[in-house]
Amino acid sequence: MQIALTDRKGCPVCGAEGFSVTHSFRRIPIYRCDECSQMYSARILAPASLEQFYAEDVDSTRHRMGQVVNARSNAEALSRLLNLRDVHRVLDIGAGYGYLLHELRTRADIQGVGVEPSHSGARHAREKLGVDVYCCMLADAPLEPETFNAVVSFEVIEHVPDPVQFVREAAAFLRPGGHLVLLTDNFESEVVNAFGPAFPKWIPHVHINHFGPRTLRAVVEQVEDLEPIRMASYTPWELAVRAPLVRARPRPAAQQCFDLEGALAHENQGTYRLFRLRHAVNRFWFRLSWRPHGGGALMYLVCRKR
Repeated sequence: MQIALTDRKGCPVCGAEGFSVTHSFRRIPIYRCDECSQMYSARILAPASLEQFYAEDVDSTRHRMGQVVNARSNAEALSRLLNLRDVHRVLDIGAGYGYLLHELRTRADIQGVGVEPSHSGARHAREKLGVDVYCCMLADAPLEPETFNAVVSFEVIEHVPDPVQFVREAAAFLRPGGHLVLLTDNFESEVVNAFGPAFPKWIPHVHINHFGPRTLRAVVEQVEDLEPIRMASYTPWELAVRAPLVRARPRPAAQQCFDLEGALAHENQGTYRLFRLRHAVNRFWFRLSWRPHGGGALMYLVCRKR
């Protein structure tokens, strides 16, 4: 795939233009905002390339396997973060292949609707799992405002050029008193610090916003009718196991850790390593590593609509 990149104009959280360079990845360095400390990719996909990439170019067995594993953990997280008996209708933004909606329907008889820009993901959700997923961007979804009492968006906010506008659009679909639940990587966690530029989620053409607990809250606090009320986190076992090993090794240079052309050529290839083991172990590890704060490698933020 040939893509066009465009320079970013200031911090996506606070808008400030001052920055320092955190990682000098080839073609896409990572900046840290001088004002709010948010980290972000200095260059992002141009609008035409962005739309094509998510609509047509994100599809692989590896992606599907990963979502199967993650759906179980995320459904368990929602059962801890919300009273699922009160969640009658949920909107999943970035529904992928539909596995989370399917898990919620199976586990708690929750009826859900999804929005997913990937043609193959939305089609799989509808045809294979029988869940209702629209293939479009959130702004184009044919949904009525204030019709859901829960909106979830897991590992999506790191992908969007304007996270504040994204959260504002998500909140518009919530009824007053309803809850928005966001999940994203915590790039200020101990695990990320251990890996340095070799952390596997440094994928700067795809993950373009790199949050910590404070900056994720700062996004929500800019949306007038939302209130952040609770944060929790966990660290996947494979990262927890690898972190002490990589900490003992010399830290590689950033330019050795990411190559844009290589990533584009290979990101839809390969398999999801240790799929059967992860699928079997993750549920139990999740329960062991769950923390009622944002210190883990993956953090959930629960917000209430006023």
